[in-house]
Amino acid sequence: MVAVIAAICSLSAAQTTIMWNSAMDWTEINSGISITHNGITISGIRGAGTNVPTINFNTFDARFYAKAEVTVSCATEKLKMIKFNLSAKGKDRLPELAVTSGAVEYRRDNGYTVWTGSSETVTFTVGDIAVHGISSTSAGQLCFSSVDVITENDDTELTATPEISPNGGTIESGSKVTLSCKTEGAKIYYTLDDSEPAETSTEYTAPFALTEDCSVKAIAISNGIKSLTATARFFISQPGGDPNECTFDFSNPQTLDPAQTVTGEVNVNGIVFKNGDVKMMANIGSGQNCRLWNSNGKIDLRIYTNATLTISSGNSNLQTIVFDGRDCGDTRMTANCGTFTGHTWTADDHVVKEVVFTALKGVKISTAKITTTAADPNATATPVITPDGGTYVSGETVPVTITSPTEGAEIRYKIDEGNYLLYQGSFDVNNSCTVTAYAVKDGSESASSKAVFVFKPAETLENPKINPAHGQIFKGCKIAMRCKTSNAEIRYTTDGTEPTRDSRKYTEPITINENCTVMAIAVKNGSVSEIEETSFTVTDLNPDNVLFDFSKPGISNPNIFVPAPDAAEVIAEDEAFTLGRITVDPSSNSATTPCRIWRSEYNNTIDLRLYSGATLLVSCPEGYTLKRITFDGVFSAEASTGTVFEDIWTNTVDGAEQNISSVLFSATATAKLKSVAVESSAVSGVADAAKDAVVIYGIEGGVYVGVSDSNVEIYNVYGRQVANIPACDGRIIATPAGVMIVKTGEKVIKVIVK
Repeated sequence: MVAVIAAICSLSAAQTTIMWNSAMDWTEINSGISITHNGITISGIRGAGTNVPTINFNTFDARFYAKAEVTVSCATEKLKMIKFNLSAKGKDRLPELAVTSGAVEYRRDNGYTVWTGSSETVTFTVGDIAVHGISSTSAGQLCFSSVDVITENDDTELTATPEISPNGGTIESGSKVTLSCKTEGAKIYYTLDDSEPAETSTEYTAPFALTEDCSVKAIAISNGIKSLTATARFFISQPGGDPNECTFDFSNPQTLDPAQTVTGEVNVNGIVFKNGDVKMMANIGSGQNCRLWNSNGKIDLRIYTNATLTISSGNSNLQTIVFDGRDCGDTRMTANCGTFTGHTWTADDHVVKEVVFTALKGVKISTAKITTTAADPNATATPVITPDGGTYVSGETVPVTITSPTEGAEIRYKIDEGNYLLYQGSFDVNNSCTVTAYAVKDGSESASSKAVFVFKPAETLENPKINPAHGQIFKGCKIAMRCKTSNAEIRYTTDGTEPTRDSRKYTEPITINENCTVMAIAVKNGSVSEIEETSFTVTDLNPDNVLFDFSKPGISNPNIFVPAPDAAEVIAEDEAFTLGRITVDPSSNSATTPCRIWRSEYNNTIDLRLYSGATLLVSCPEGYTLKRITFDGVFSAEASTGTVFEDIWTNTVDGAEQNISSVLFSATATAKLKSVAVESSAVSGVADAAKDAVVIYGIEGGVYVGVSDSNVEIYNVYGRQVANIPACDGRIIATPAGVMIVKTGEKVIKVIVK
């Protein structure tokens, strides 16, 4: 007999936990199995070439193999949450789940996988590989011992996940931890022994003190609805130890800054982890990527031969570093300064603000505990080496100078592992080497500074591309640059002078407000490309009548380049075209092919292509109205409002003009748009400054937010932030399906995303 625990929390919502005692509680169906209770049905059928779903004879968990389809349905209400409580096999073989609607979160470490959304029927397709499981390269299986289901009406609220403050890290013994929940009236239960909390666990009533290392896990329950689990890992500073102590806990990567979720492996090359005044960064050597690795539930940092691990402090001095883990001692790594014995590094007599460890072979680090001491405010300042290293072409000669901010300080330097010399003036380097220098005054030694010079043979680089590549643009337009040569930097000028390796580095599109000539070069390993040059003539834009010319997409979006013949420049979902007050935002939506700028190989024409099911949102700020939109090209679509006649849209409804600030076009066939002309005007009697009349509504695939001077924050019902964008002039923000809470300024609105 099926054992079911059901808690009815209101007339509009119910939570049910479905469990079973044997395979007899399930019904065999064609190529699968099924179970039903209280109008909720869970069924699964085999995938092509895999085993039929089954109930394990010993553990009684339900097992659905790769490519199987698992369907959960409710006959009377919509499903709001489905939580598969994973068995031991389920944790080991957890795959990616393709889902017909809503969103899936993988919480293997908490013992479950959860779906949220709003649908009467949800079908999950089991992935081929256990990418979220402990055995991340094995075949995927969805295996669970019970299922929690919450059904809904539109006013149903799930219980928010509790918040833990502080959210983990190193704290002093006796420090207190506070738990809170955004769901009013919810009770919070927690554990400190790594077990999953339940209603029988300790109820939170007041902040509690921690005196030893532990994991705090917490849930909240409101009206019988249980939240997801919040987890935070804490480390206690040792009694009598240096108060300036911190721990990087790679075994619990959610405590890192930035936090990491590791179900298999995560590439961490170049990621700077921070803990107070201390930073740590791993960089690839000559072989494999540095990574966080999950092996049978145990997570550590792995770096490989010739990789480096750099640890640095800001306003303090490094004192000791103690590594914990397998294969992380002095037989596996070397340090460029200080004394490294066993698993412990200690600073020498010099002030040390940075130490670089180099891997001799594979290294596995679970934690790194670091102590620092306060810097002497009267200490001699660290000398400055100019240039501070870099990569140059073989045969070049680089003059090097060293200066000290401390007046009257004596500077000493060395090249590679040679003896320290008294610095008496500029010197040249023309081979790969490391220059190290420190300064001394009145017996006070500074920290060392280093500059690494690398000389490599010259290589041929692709010229950077400037977008738009043609001369006439509107005032305030932005231009972008990119280079096909991997890892090449772009250096540029806008005053007509030729760029050098020391010119301004391109990092993001730049705004052009006056006539100018932009010159750019690509730089890599000391090699320099030829100069790419474009002159721009700036004209004023008529904001009441703008033309989006998709043969020159860079004018309205510098990130979209003109593609090569018979190629496409794919438009990302967060990309839109903007001229003045008007935004044209294409989205693939339910189309199987992404929106793109396409150049035909037959007639060399360039157009914007949308496919059946895609959408095109045309919008202007509140206080303005769209009047007329003219499409040049092939465009068959339905409009959310207004009137469409042939290739022209107008803001008329039942023959009368309306104030319409946005219209969504849904393509019913493949569209090929050469251009879109948009006429707009100010609404009579409404000032341009009327920007706080924010329009917010949910649509399929996201949330539409009108003009907002404030940041737009979007949260799911668990309190997890899914989007945060700056002030905008109207756009669609892609989110998972389900109930979303939108906050902008003082306005907070709940919307439904389908």
